[in-house]
Amino acid sequence: MVTAMHQSTNCPEERRSRLLDAMPAIAWSASAKNFKFTYVSPAAETLLGYPVERWLNEPQFWVSHLHPEDEHVAMLCHNETLACRDHELVYRMVAADGHDVWLRDYVNVHSVDGVAVELFGVMVDITREHAAEEASRESRENFRRMVELSPDCIGVHVDGTFAYVNQAFVQLLGAKSESEIIGRTVLSFVDPSNQQDVRDRFGQLNAGESVPYIRERIVRVDGSLLDVEVAALPLRYGNRDAVQVIARDITEKVRAQQALEASEQRYRELVEDVTDILFTLDREGRFVSLSRSFERSTGYGIEEWIGRPFTELFTPHAMPPALQHAPNDSRVIREYDLPARSGEVVTVEVSLQPRFVDGVMSGTIGMARDVTEQRNIARKLEQAKQLNSLGQVAASLAHEFNNVLMGIQPFVEVIARNVPAAHGVDDALDHIRRAISRGKRASQEILRFANPKEPQLFTVDVRRWLPAFLAQLGAALPPSILLSSSIESRVRFLRGDREHLEQVITNLVFNAREAITVAGTIDVGVSLGADGEFLRITVADSGSGIAPQMMDRIFEPLYTTKRNGTGLGLAIARRLMERQGGALTVENRPEGGAAFHALVPAAESATPVVQPLGCTTTGVKRILLVEDDHSVGAGLEALLTAEGYETTWVRCAAEVCEAARRIQPEVAIIDVNLPDGNGIDLVGLLRVEHEDLPIVLSTGHVELTIGCAKKRILALMKPYELTELLAAIGTVAAAA
Repeated sequence: MVTAMHQSTNCPEERRSRLLDAMPAIAWSASAKNFKFTYVSPAAETLLGYPVERWLNEPQFWVSHLHPEDEHVAMLCHNETLACRDHELVYRMVAADGHDVWLRDYVNVHSVDGVAVELFGVMVDITREHAAEEASRESRENFRRMVELSPDCIGVHVDGTFAYVNQAFVQLLGAKSESEIIGRTVLSFVDPSNQQDVRDRFGQLNAGESVPYIRERIVRVDGSLLDVEVAALPLRYGNRDAVQVIARDITEKVRAQQALEASEQRYRELVEDVTDILFTLDREGRFVSLSRSFERSTGYGIEEWIGRPFTELFTPHAMPPALQHAPNDSRVIREYDLPARSGEVVTVEVSLQPRFVDGVMSGTIGMARDVTEQRNIARKLEQAKQLNSLGQVAASLAHEFNNVLMGIQPFVEVIARNVPAAHGVDDALDHIRRAISRGKRASQEILRFANPKEPQLFTVDVRRWLPAFLAQLGAALPPSILLSSSIESRVRFLRGDREHLEQVITNLVFNAREAITVAGTIDVGVSLGADGEFLRITVADSGSGIAPQMMDRIFEPLYTTKRNGTGLGLAIARRLMERQGGALTVENRPEGGAAFHALVPAAESATPVVQPLGCTTTGVKRILLVEDDHSVGAGLEALLTAEGYETTWVRCAAEVCEAARRIQPEVAIIDVNLPDGNGIDLVGLLRVEHEDLPIVLSTGHVELTIGCAKKRILALMKPYELTELLAAIGTVAAAA
């Protein structure tokens, strides 16, 4: 402390600047030549609402913001300045929000050789003092009038009936003259809600007691209501017992009170309803106060944490610098993890501002803003960028890989057809087929993740679809694992992509199968969500569950704990669910094992099902094959020729139209990715001269969604077997 005071003493300019900035009044300096401000303290913006820059940059700022009735003050200041006399001015300025601010301006004229050079001044806000002075002056005037003209509303009633009222009372009740009041009962001018209180006071007055001022509501002659304060005392009037009544109109007072209460309510709402956590700490870093948003964000009660250390709640448990030895006016902004009562961890951005009194820190003011969602969004955006880059690379690699597989696939068929059956050869061919199939599944998973196919949303009858699908799926499970299912009675229809849903459920069931070491159960249950808008498909197993350290990464692409896993299965499953308006989550069950929950929108009724077209090959002889890869083209040409088709193979887009004119094909098989063009573009070119030509698109890059048998176009994903190709040819050739 001594050292800090010594350092502060050695910096008078800094202390002077700090003192000026901390003053509640406006300290200023200006040129005596043109009255342009050269310095204005920050209090100017606080008191009048105008930024300091405007004071400094607008030459006539002060004059242009004087109250119209006080513009003469500028000339007065000018004359006093020319005379090199210090002076004091009282005037009004119009604030930024339009209200008037009374100022007392103490002006010091600095002169050199009798010529004013610079002005220094302090503007003090005297608005309240001026209002108080005006009120005092009015009060004195009222007292004079009360003495001279009896301005109070004074009346006398005998046996509850008015016998006398003064002019003020007449005006209070809105009467034209006293005759409209005299002779009427007191209760006739009292609001029904206050009449019983008035009767009770009559009893006190009859007992000789005075009644102090009390608020009540009266009814004026025109029927309007008025808030008044009324006092009464017993007296003799015309040799009769009577009561003198003194009434005061408190309408404005009530309005002011209501305005004050409304202002306080707005302040409470501003502080208590704000989502940020506002708090104060003492010098030791213990909580002194907390806003209600603390309870909403953490689930803790405020009283639980008052008096407890800041570092006990906010993690990491390191004392922030602002709580140790923050410099003057320093502000610390840092992120912390705030553990809620539920166990959830909330990420907050904490701003700490120390408070100093006489150079000594007396505490800290802080604000904690929940930034959990923003940080999650930022992480997701970063992940999306990474996934996008990964997807581009993966798609390119998968394309090349599929072409390699497709180059092998046809020749497996050629060998199987032309080489005499032998045990070793058949086994080798089976191994090759299985390897191609495994490679195809891996590349398709990569492609589905990198370029997912748009979901085809239809209404699905859950009670008909799911049992039939699970019956097929159960056949792939070992006898030691029981696959059971349950459908809640309220469940009927869902809206989603049936193929994608089956892919997701298959992935989850096979994952559950691998989580069960010896024997166990897998249950697939469907229930209706609480809001009725979603169905929840739950795949639960009796395995060992998911390790806590894996739970946060289970859906990350390329993250796997399986020996032969790609790390894409669950990532693809979640993406497939999200693209059809659903979600996929996971949790460990209390009784053991894991449970995956797939949410999918519910539907009210089914949509008609379009029956697939047949796929028999009728009358097709001439086929145009467009394929740039030599291995793939040679293999397909050999197989199609062996099947009896007249196959013409071209390797680039430039040769397609000429070849088509020459052979007049009945079906075209076109690779989508060609060295000199896009296979999809060839569809339109070919059909200009060969109307409605059946086309099979072949791709190793993306899963096409343009295929439509009705338009005589279908798409095949490489690598495919001959049976798939023959079925596709039959389908597009037979389509109407």
